[in-house]
Amino acid sequence: MNCCLGGKRCERRASVLCRACPGASCPRRFLNWRSLETRFQATVLYCLIFFLNSGFSRTFSRPVLVLTIQCLFLDSIFEFQTHCEIEPMVARAWTLVARVPGSSIEFSPVSNTWATDSVINDESAPDTNTQKVMKNIGWADLPSNVLRVCYDGPKTHCATFTHNRNMSLSELFNNQFGVTVDERYTVESLFRAFGKSCDLERLHKQWCGLNTASVCHPQDINPNLNPTNHIARIGCLGDLLRTCGPNDYALGIGVTSCYDGYGCSKVGPMTPNLHYACVPSYGAFNQTSFLYVL
Repeated sequence: MNCCLGGKRCERRASVLCRACPGASCPRRFLNWRSLETRFQATVLYCLIFFLNSGFSRTFSRPVLVLTIQCLFLDSIFEFQTHCEIEPMVARAWTLVARVPGSSIEFSPVSNTWATDSVINDESAPDTNTQKVMKNIGWADLPSNVLRVCYDGPKTHCATFTHNRNMSLSELFNNQFGVTVDERYTVESLFRAFGKSCDLERLHKQWCGLNTASVCHPQDINPNLNPTNHIARIGCLGDLLRTCGPNDYALGIGVTSCYDGYGCSKVGPMTPNLHYACVPSYGAFNQTSFLYVL
């Protein structure tokens, strides 16, 4: 596939999938940094762009607002603009693929948004100040092994979910069930990572990870079929009992509990995106989460 940066075609074949952040293996001679800096004169962020040229590797950092990446896939071109969040100390950057406001329902536990290639307000992807819901084509088109969730804003209270499936999020949420992650979160550690607190003295059973619809049999049941009240698209579920019964604790994005408005034996489309339960407290966090892939 051929990669383009800022609309300039690179004739060299790329070694990795193009993203709206680092990853384009384009020789330096195809770039005009001065024109890029003129083009993006707004609030700046630093994106690291990695160049590979004749076996010589070097890393550059330049101030730009957003990069437009075009990739040629089987004689068809897609391009999109989005925000990239940099981690300069480890020389990597995250590509924003979704923005999830807490009290809305586009990413509810039973929403088909999780498993499809639909987009929502994708033109607003570069804007980190807005709180409206967004899902861009990176959700379906960028394979990755790691999902990063910043629970309260573009870079606050962030947690990574390393699933090692090398697939897009739409594919993962469509056909991978009960995915455990390398971080091995517990309800306690995820509450802490997301900047929340909960009295867990009575917690006896729990499960944390991605795309589960059963605490006891997480790999066996498809959450897209709405089979039980045990749904956690991203996050943790917990219970007061040691059985497979209803869940009394929930934290994440797209999670259910006995307190989500549908009781302990049903699920429904009106559960807020950032529903939480920590008995006796429950509700929805009034904040916006940002989801990235690496």
